[in-house]
Amino acid sequence: YAELCSRLSLKTIENPFVKIIESDEEPLTDDELVGGRDMSTISIGNITTYRWSNDVAVNDAEIIGPFSSPEECIEMAGNATKCPQPEARGDKELVLHSIKIVRGVFIKIMTLDNDLDTFFTVFFPMSRAKEIGQQFSDAIFLSERECSKDSTKANSFKSILLNKCEDEFKKQDIFVTWQSDKKAYDKSKSKLKAAERLGGEKELEFRRMEIKKQMLGNILFIGELYKKGMLKARIMIFCVNDILKKGQKGTKAVHLIESENGEMDEEDHEAVCKLFITIGSTIDTATMHSHMTYYFNKMKRMSNDKRLNSRVRFMYKDLMELRNNNWKARRETETTKTLDEIRRDVEKEERLAAQQSQSHGGGGYRGSGGMDRRGGHGSMIGR
Repeated sequence: YAELCSRLSLKTIENPFVKIIESDEEPLTDDELVGGRDMSTISIGNITTYRWSNDVAVNDAEIIGPFSSPEECIEMAGNATKCPQPEARGDKELVLHSIKIVRGVFIKIMTLDNDLDTFFTVFFPMSRAKEIGQQFSDAIFLSERECSKDSTKANSFKSILLNKCEDEFKKQDIFVTWQSDKKAYDKSKSKLKAAERLGGEKELEFRRMEIKKQMLGNILFIGELYKKGMLKARIMIFCVNDILKKGQKGTKAVHLIESENGEMDEEDHEAVCKLFITIGSTIDTATMHSHMTYYFNKMKRMSNDKRLNSRVRFMYKDLMELRNNNWKARRETETTKTLDEIRRDVEKEERLAAQQSQSHGGGGYRGSGGMDRRGGHGSMIGR
Protein backbone atom coordinates (compact mmCIF):
# COMPACT_ATOMS: atom_id res chain seq x y z
CA TYR A 1 0.00 0.00 0.00
CA ALA A 2 2.83 2.44 0.80
CA GLU A 3 4.41 1.77 -2.60
CA LEU A 4 1.06 2.25 -4.33
CA CYS A 5 0.54 5.54 -2.48
CA SER A 6 4.04 6.67 -3.44
CA ARG A 7 3.29 6.04 -7.12
CA LEU A 8 -0.11 7.72 -6.94
CA SER A 9 1.43 10.81 -5.35
CA LEU A 10 3.61 11.23 -8.45
CA LYS A 11 0.70 10.89 -10.87
CA THR A 12 -2.12 12.78 -9.15
CA ILE A 13 -0.64 16.27 -9.08
CA GLU A 14 -3.80 18.38 -9.32
CA ASN A 15 -7.17 17.93 -7.65
CA PRO A 16 -9.99 18.55 -10.18
CA PHE A 17 -12.44 19.37 -7.37
CA VAL A 18 -10.55 22.48 -6.23
CA LYS A 19 -12.16 25.77 -7.32
CA ILE A 20 -10.69 29.28 -7.22
CA ILE A 21 -12.94 31.92 -5.63
CA GLU A 22 -12.68 35.55 -6.74
CA SER A 23 -13.18 37.91 -3.78
CA ASP A 24 -13.20 41.58 -2.80
CA GLU A 25 -12.00 40.89 0.77
CA GLU A 26 -9.10 42.73 2.32
CA PRO A 27 -5.95 40.58 2.72
CA LEU A 28 -5.49 39.25 6.25
CA THR A 29 -3.54 41.36 8.73
CA ASP A 30 -0.67 39.87 10.75
CA ASP A 31 -2.97 39.41 13.75
CA GLU A 32 -5.63 37.73 11.59
CA LEU A 33 -3.03 35.36 10.14
CA VAL A 34 -2.46 34.10 13.69
CA GLY A 35 -5.95 34.24 15.21
CA GLY A 36 -8.20 34.23 12.15
CA ARG A 37 -10.64 36.85 10.91
CA ASP A 38 -13.94 37.71 12.56
CA MET A 39 -16.33 36.83 9.72
CA SER A 40 -19.20 38.71 11.35
CA THR A 41 -17.67 41.97 10.09
CA ILE A 42 -17.31 42.78 6.38
CA SER A 43 -13.81 43.79 5.27
CA ILE A 44 -13.94 45.08 1.68
CA GLY A 45 -10.77 46.00 -0.17
CA ASN A 46 -10.02 47.95 -3.34
CA ILE A 47 -8.33 45.05 -5.12
CA THR A 48 -9.35 41.58 -6.26
CA THR A 49 -8.24 38.80 -3.94
CA TYR A 50 -8.67 35.02 -4.06
CA ARG A 51 -9.55 32.02 -1.92
CA TRP A 52 -9.93 28.36 -2.90
CA SER A 53 -12.39 25.62 -1.96
CA ASN A 54 -12.27 21.85 -2.45
CA ASP A 55 -15.94 21.32 -1.60
CA VAL A 56 -18.31 23.20 -3.90
CA ALA A 57 -21.44 21.15 -4.65
CA VAL A 58 -24.25 21.84 -7.13
CA ASN A 59 -26.85 19.58 -5.52
CA ASP A 60 -28.54 22.28 -3.40
CA ALA A 61 -32.16 21.43 -2.55
CA GLU A 62 -33.24 25.04 -3.17
CA ILE A 63 -31.95 27.53 -5.74
CA ILE A 64 -32.79 31.10 -6.81
CA GLY A 65 -33.47 31.97 -10.44
CA PRO A 66 -33.57 31.77 -13.36
CA PHE A 67 -31.51 34.81 -14.38
CA SER A 68 -30.14 35.90 -17.72
CA SER A 69 -26.55 36.62 -16.63
CA PRO A 70 -24.01 36.04 -13.82
CA GLU A 71 -24.10 39.78 -13.11
CA GLU A 72 -27.81 39.55 -12.37
CA CYS A 73 -27.14 36.74 -9.91
CA ILE A 74 -24.60 38.92 -8.10
CA GLU A 75 -27.01 41.87 -8.08
CA MET A 76 -29.78 39.74 -6.54
CA ALA A 77 -27.41 38.43 -3.86
CA GLY A 78 -26.80 42.01 -2.74
CA ASN A 79 -30.40 43.18 -2.90
CA ALA A 80 -32.71 41.37 -0.47
CA THR A 81 -35.79 43.40 -1.46
CA LYS A 82 -35.61 42.56 -5.18
CA CYS A 83 -34.32 38.99 -4.83
CA PRO A 84 -36.94 36.28 -5.48
CA GLN A 85 -37.55 33.52 -2.96
CA PRO A 86 -35.65 30.21 -3.23
CA GLU A 87 -37.46 27.40 -5.03
CA ALA A 88 -37.01 23.63 -5.05
CA ARG A 89 -34.34 22.55 -7.52
CA GLY A 90 -36.44 19.58 -8.62
CA ASP A 91 -34.90 17.52 -11.40
CA LYS A 92 -32.77 20.34 -12.85
CA GLU A 93 -29.26 19.22 -13.79
CA LEU A 94 -26.91 22.05 -12.85
CA VAL A 95 -23.24 22.71 -13.51
CA LEU A 96 -21.00 25.20 -11.72
CA HIS A 97 -20.31 28.44 -13.60
CA SER A 98 -18.35 30.48 -11.04
CA ILE A 99 -17.95 31.37 -7.36
CA LYS A 100 -17.46 34.84 -5.95
CA ILE A 101 -17.30 36.57 -2.60
CA VAL A 102 -18.87 40.02 -2.87
CA ARG A 103 -19.32 42.37 0.10
CA GLY A 104 -19.12 39.52 2.59
CA VAL A 105 -21.51 37.22 0.67
CA PHE A 106 -20.52 33.82 -0.74
CA ILE A 107 -22.19 33.54 -4.17
CA LYS A 108 -22.35 30.31 -6.17
CA ILE A 109 -23.49 30.73 -9.79
CA MET A 110 -24.74 27.74 -11.77
CA THR A 111 -26.20 27.04 -15.21
CA LEU A 112 -28.43 24.35 -16.62
CA ASP A 113 -26.56 21.41 -18.08
CA ASN A 114 -28.50 21.75 -21.35
CA ASP A 115 -28.81 25.55 -21.38
CA LEU A 116 -25.65 27.46 -20.52
CA ASP A 117 -27.37 30.85 -20.96
CA THR A 118 -29.77 30.35 -18.05
CA PHE A 119 -28.34 31.03 -14.58
CA PHE A 120 -29.27 30.12 -11.00
CA THR A 121 -27.63 31.08 -7.74
CA VAL A 122 -27.21 30.11 -4.10
CA PHE A 123 -25.70 32.61 -1.68
CA PHE A 124 -25.19 33.21 2.04
CA PRO A 125 -23.15 35.51 4.35
CA MET A 126 -19.56 34.41 4.89
CA SER A 127 -20.28 34.54 8.62
CA ARG A 128 -22.52 31.45 8.16
CA ALA A 129 -20.05 29.43 6.07
CA LYS A 130 -18.96 27.11 8.90
CA GLU A 131 -22.54 26.64 10.07
CA ILE A 132 -23.59 25.66 6.55
CA GLY A 133 -20.51 23.49 6.09
CA GLN A 134 -18.94 25.35 3.18
CA GLN A 135 -15.17 24.88 3.11
CA PHE A 136 -12.73 27.47 1.80
CA SER A 137 -9.09 28.38 2.41
CA ASP A 138 -8.22 30.31 5.54
CA ALA A 139 -5.69 32.38 3.63
CA ILE A 140 -6.62 35.19 1.22
CA PHE A 141 -4.28 35.54 -1.76
CA LEU A 142 -3.34 38.60 -3.81
CA SER A 143 -2.97 36.65 -7.07
CA GLU A 144 -4.83 33.78 -8.69
CA ARG A 145 -1.52 32.05 -9.40
CA GLU A 146 -0.49 32.17 -5.73
CA CYS A 147 -3.93 30.87 -4.71
CA SER A 148 -3.79 28.04 -7.26
CA LYS A 149 -0.30 27.04 -6.11
CA ASP A 150 -1.41 26.85 -2.47
CA SER A 151 -4.55 24.88 -3.37
CA THR A 152 -2.51 22.35 -5.35
CA LYS A 153 -0.13 21.85 -2.45
CA ALA A 154 -2.87 21.58 0.18
CA ASN A 155 -5.08 19.26 -1.87
CA SER A 156 -2.52 16.99 -3.49
CA PHE A 157 -2.85 13.27 -2.96
CA LYS A 158 0.23 13.35 -0.74
CA SER A 159 -1.10 16.14 1.49
CA ILE A 160 -4.49 14.48 1.89
CA LEU A 161 -2.83 11.14 2.68
CA LEU A 162 -0.49 12.65 5.27
CA ASN A 163 -3.35 14.55 6.93
CA LYS A 164 -5.30 11.30 7.12
CA CYS A 165 -2.29 9.51 8.63
CA GLU A 166 -1.97 12.25 11.24
CA ASP A 167 -5.65 11.91 12.13
CA GLU A 168 -5.36 8.13 12.39
CA PHE A 169 -2.20 8.34 14.50
CA LYS A 170 -3.94 10.67 16.95
CA LYS A 171 -6.66 8.05 17.30
CA GLN A 172 -4.33 6.11 19.58
CA ASP A 173 -6.31 7.87 22.28
CA ILE A 174 -9.14 5.43 21.54
CA PHE A 175 -7.38 3.20 24.08
CA VAL A 176 -8.22 5.82 26.70
CA THR A 177 -11.95 5.20 26.17
CA TRP A 178 -11.41 1.46 26.37
CA GLN A 179 -9.40 1.79 29.59
CA SER A 180 -12.14 3.95 31.10
CA ASP A 181 -14.77 1.34 30.17
CA LYS A 182 -12.54 -1.42 31.58
CA LYS A 183 -12.21 0.36 34.93
CA ALA A 184 -15.97 0.89 35.08
CA TYR A 185 -16.52 -2.80 34.33
CA ASP A 186 -14.01 -3.91 36.99
CA LYS A 187 -15.85 -1.85 39.59
CA SER A 188 -19.24 -3.29 38.73
CA LYS A 189 -18.42 -6.89 37.81
CA SER A 190 -18.82 -8.16 41.38
CA LYS A 191 -22.53 -7.33 41.12
CA LEU A 192 -22.95 -9.17 37.82
CA LYS A 193 -24.00 -12.74 37.24
CA ALA A 194 -21.45 -15.23 35.89
CA ALA A 195 -22.88 -15.12 32.37
CA GLU A 196 -22.91 -11.30 32.38
CA ARG A 197 -19.30 -11.19 33.58
CA LEU A 198 -18.22 -13.59 30.86
CA GLY A 199 -20.04 -11.59 28.20
CA GLY A 200 -18.56 -8.31 29.43
CA GLU A 201 -15.03 -9.69 29.48
CA LYS A 202 -15.38 -11.12 25.98
CA GLU A 203 -16.67 -7.80 24.63
CA LEU A 204 -13.85 -5.83 26.25
CA GLU A 205 -11.21 -8.24 24.93
CA PHE A 206 -12.69 -8.15 21.43
CA ARG A 207 -12.63 -4.34 21.45
CA ARG A 208 -9.06 -4.31 22.75
CA MET A 209 -7.85 -6.62 19.97
CA GLU A 210 -9.64 -4.58 17.29
CA ILE A 211 -8.13 -1.33 18.59
CA LYS A 212 -4.68 -2.90 18.82
CA LYS A 213 -4.90 -4.26 15.28
CA GLN A 214 -5.96 -0.88 13.93
CA MET A 215 -3.30 1.04 15.85
CA LEU A 216 -0.41 -1.25 14.88
CA GLY A 217 -1.55 -1.27 11.26
CA ASN A 218 -1.61 2.54 11.15
CA ILE A 219 1.84 2.80 12.72
CA LEU A 220 3.39 0.26 10.33
CA PHE A 221 1.80 2.02 7.35
CA ILE A 222 3.25 5.36 8.52
CA GLY A 223 6.65 3.67 8.84
CA GLU A 224 6.43 2.28 5.31
CA LEU A 225 5.51 5.73 3.96
CA TYR A 226 8.64 7.10 5.64
CA LYS A 227 10.77 4.44 3.96
CA LYS A 228 9.30 5.51 0.61
CA GLY A 229 10.39 9.10 1.27
CA MET A 230 6.86 10.44 1.73
CA LEU A 231 7.43 11.45 5.36
CA LYS A 232 10.28 13.41 6.89
CA ALA A 233 12.40 12.04 9.73
CA ARG A 234 11.04 14.72 12.08
CA ILE A 235 7.56 13.23 11.66
CA MET A 236 8.86 9.83 12.72
CA ILE A 237 10.63 11.40 15.69
CA PHE A 238 7.32 12.98 16.70
CA CYS A 239 5.60 9.57 16.43
CA VAL A 240 8.27 7.82 18.51
CA ASN A 241 8.21 10.57 21.16
CA ASP A 242 4.44 10.34 21.34
CA ILE A 243 4.46 6.57 21.81
CA LEU A 244 7.27 6.74 24.37
CA LYS A 245 5.32 9.48 26.20
CA LYS A 246 8.05 12.03 25.70
CA GLY A 247 7.71 15.76 25.22
CA GLN A 248 10.40 17.63 23.35
CA LYS A 249 12.09 21.00 23.71
CA GLY A 250 14.17 22.09 20.78
CA THR A 251 15.24 19.60 18.12
CA LYS A 252 17.74 17.36 19.91
CA ALA A 253 17.12 14.21 21.88
CA VAL A 254 18.95 15.59 24.93
CA HIS A 255 16.01 17.98 25.34
CA LEU A 256 13.43 15.20 25.59
CA ILE A 257 11.35 15.42 28.75
CA GLU A 258 8.68 13.31 30.39
CA SER A 259 5.17 14.27 29.24
CA GLU A 260 2.36 14.79 31.71
CA ASN A 261 0.99 11.32 31.06
CA GLY A 262 4.18 9.26 31.04
CA GLU A 263 2.68 5.83 31.61
CA MET A 264 3.07 3.39 28.70
CA ASP A 265 0.74 0.42 28.31
CA GLU A 266 1.61 -2.89 26.63
CA GLU A 267 0.27 -1.69 23.29
CA ASP A 268 2.65 1.31 23.38
CA HIS A 269 5.64 -0.98 23.96
CA GLU A 270 4.64 -3.22 21.07
CA ALA A 271 3.95 -0.23 18.80
CA VAL A 272 7.36 1.36 19.28
CA CYS A 273 9.12 -1.98 18.71
CA LYS A 274 7.13 -2.66 15.53
CA LEU A 275 7.83 0.86 14.29
CA PHE A 276 11.59 0.56 14.78
CA ILE A 277 11.63 -2.88 13.12
CA THR A 278 10.04 -1.16 10.11
CA ILE A 279 12.08 2.07 9.94
CA GLY A 280 15.23 1.22 11.89
CA SER A 281 17.55 0.62 8.93
CA THR A 282 16.41 3.88 7.32
CA ILE A 283 16.31 6.28 10.26
CA ASP A 284 19.35 5.02 12.21
CA THR A 285 21.86 7.41 10.63
CA ALA A 286 24.60 9.73 11.86
CA THR A 287 22.25 12.74 11.78
CA MET A 288 19.85 10.90 14.10
CA HIS A 289 22.57 9.63 16.44
CA SER A 290 21.51 11.65 19.48
CA HIS A 291 17.89 10.56 19.15
CA MET A 292 18.79 6.91 18.60
CA THR A 293 21.16 6.93 21.56
CA TYR A 294 18.46 8.30 23.83
CA TYR A 295 15.77 5.93 22.59
CA PHE A 296 17.86 2.78 22.87
CA ASN A 297 19.28 3.72 26.26
CA LYS A 298 15.69 3.99 27.44
CA MET A 299 14.81 0.67 25.78
CA LYS A 300 17.76 -0.99 27.46
CA ARG A 301 16.48 0.16 30.84
CA MET A 302 12.99 -1.08 30.04
CA SER A 303 14.32 -4.45 28.85
CA ASN A 304 15.64 -5.02 32.39
CA ASP A 305 12.68 -3.51 34.21
CA LYS A 306 11.05 -6.36 36.15
CA ARG A 307 7.88 -4.31 36.51
CA LEU A 308 7.23 -4.97 32.82
CA ASN A 309 6.06 -8.42 31.78
CA SER A 310 8.53 -10.79 30.16
CA ARG A 311 6.97 -10.45 26.68
CA VAL A 312 7.62 -6.70 26.62
CA ARG A 313 11.16 -7.06 27.98
CA PHE A 314 12.06 -9.65 25.33
CA MET A 315 10.59 -7.46 22.57
CA TYR A 316 13.07 -4.75 23.56
CA LYS A 317 15.94 -7.24 23.82
CA ASP A 318 15.15 -8.57 20.33
CA LEU A 319 14.99 -5.02 18.97
CA MET A 320 18.38 -4.10 20.46
CA GLU A 321 19.86 -7.31 19.04
CA LEU A 322 18.45 -6.41 15.62
CA ARG A 323 20.10 -3.00 15.79
CA ASN A 324 23.41 -4.47 16.89
CA ASN A 325 23.21 -6.74 13.84
CA ASN A 326 22.86 -3.72 11.51
CA TRP A 327 19.10 -4.22 11.29
CA LYS A 328 19.44 -7.65 9.69
CA ALA A 329 17.18 -10.29 11.19
CA ARG A 330 18.68 -13.61 12.32
CA ARG A 331 15.96 -15.40 10.40
CA GLU A 332 14.64 -14.26 7.06
CA THR A 333 11.00 -13.24 7.39
CA GLU A 334 8.49 -13.20 4.58
CA THR A 335 7.71 -9.62 3.62
CA THR A 336 4.95 -8.08 1.56
CA LYS A 337 5.84 -8.11 -2.13
CA THR A 338 6.19 -4.91 -4.11
CA LEU A 339 4.10 -4.25 -7.21
CA ASP A 340 7.10 -5.02 -9.44
CA GLU A 341 7.67 -8.34 -7.65
CA ILE A 342 4.00 -9.27 -8.03
CA ARG A 343 4.15 -8.42 -11.74
CA ARG A 344 7.28 -10.54 -12.23
CA ASP A 345 5.66 -13.48 -10.42
CA VAL A 346 2.56 -13.26 -12.63
CA GLU A 347 4.68 -13.14 -15.79
CA LYS A 348 6.68 -16.15 -14.58
CA GLU A 349 3.51 -18.14 -13.89
CA GLU A 350 2.12 -17.27 -17.33
CA ARG A 351 5.34 -18.42 -19.02
CA LEU A 352 5.29 -21.71 -17.09
CA ALA A 353 1.64 -22.27 -17.98
CA ALA A 354 2.39 -21.64 -21.67
CA GLN A 355 5.36 -24.05 -21.60
CA GLN A 356 3.28 -26.76 -19.93
CA SER A 357 0.51 -26.30 -22.49
CA GLN A 358 2.98 -26.66 -25.37
CA SER A 359 4.67 -29.74 -23.84
CA HIS A 360 1.27 -31.51 -23.61
CA GLY A 361 0.46 -30.68 -27.22
CA GLY A 362 -2.79 -29.03 -26.23
CA GLY A 363 -4.40 -32.26 -24.88
CA GLY A 364 -4.05 -35.13 -22.41
CA TYR A 365 -2.16 -38.40 -22.95
CA ARG A 366 -4.21 -41.11 -24.66
CA GLY A 367 -3.41 -44.83 -24.60
CA SER A 368 -4.30 -47.66 -26.99
CA GLY A 369 -7.75 -47.64 -28.48
CA GLY A 370 -8.00 -43.90 -28.03
CA MET A 371 -9.00 -44.22 -24.37
CA ASP A 372 -7.27 -42.14 -21.71
CA ARG A 373 -5.55 -43.55 -18.63
CA ARG A 374 -8.41 -42.83 -16.25
CA GLY A 375 -10.64 -45.73 -17.27
CA GLY A 376 -12.43 -47.55 -20.09
CA HIS A 377 -10.67 -49.78 -22.61
CA GLY A 378 -6.97 -49.98 -21.90
CA SER A 379 -7.34 -48.32 -18.51
CA MET A 380 -4.34 -48.36 -16.18
CA ILE A 381 -6.53 -48.25 -13.09
CA GLY A 382 -6.63 -51.44 -11.10
CA ARG A 383 -3.76 -53.09 -13.02
